[in-house]
Amino acid sequence: MAQPRLGREDSFMATAYAQALRSTCSRRKVGAVIVDVSGNILSTGFNGVPEHHVHCIDAVVNVKEATRTTDQNAKMWAMLSDIARARPEGRMWTTETWKCGFMHLLGWQVQFCPSLDDTGPFPIGFKSSRLTKAEMSDLIEVIYEYGARHGVRWSEPHPDMEAA
Repeated sequence: MAQPRLGREDSFMATAYAQALRSTCSRRKVGAVIVDVSGNILSTGFNGVPEHHVHCIDAVVNVKEATRTTDQNAKMWAMLSDIARARPEGRMWTTETWKCGFMHLLGWQVQFCPSLDDTGPFPIGFKSSRLTKAEMSDLIEVIYEYGARHGVRWSEPHPDMEAA
């Protein structure tokens, strides 16, 4: 018994399927056939990336929490300047040293200066630019809390005070 001959559209679909098998995309294989009104195949093709480019399945995407904003950074440095000028507990530290002291209070540790809370030395040279938005928010709150306990006059009011 003879196999029935494929119809034109089925033949085009079979060609598209064969083209899909040539696809260089390892995630989604697609073939295509372009046909004119007379049923002549004008072109065939398949999806994929150009030669020497990374395939979508091979690309590495790192999703991580956003780092601190420039507004947060400006606020932190203004607050650190206010604290350095106030010299709480007689500490005549630079703004960078104050930043390291507050980061130490939040658990960032290494070595060097005596800590603000007498729990041991804290590191100098922290990079607050690596903090996430949430970590930077925590740092700003710790600075507010410390300043409030030591009578620091802020050049910019605390957001909770603005509403009052």
